[in-house]
Amino acid sequence: MILERGITLRQAAMVVLFGVLITTFGTPIAEFVIWPTLVIPSNIEETVRNIRADEGKFLAATFAYLAGFAGDVLVA
Repeated sequence: MILERGITLRQAAMVVLFGVLITTFGTPIAEFVIWPTLVIPSNIEETVRNIRADEGKFLAATFAYLAGFAGDVLVA
């Protein structure tokens, strides 16, 4: 079966599957693995020090959130 834009139903299903996988793994990794090591809810100064000390983790968390959002867009 071919959709209006020339994409087959199988290709559309693969795009949705890819989006689901990105959403399933991207956001939880950021939320439950990376973010808790950086953010101390009761101490903003410590949070800022943690982010400055490990900017790579902060960028990884930001990218994981962005990937999760992109996956949500693909699924929608």
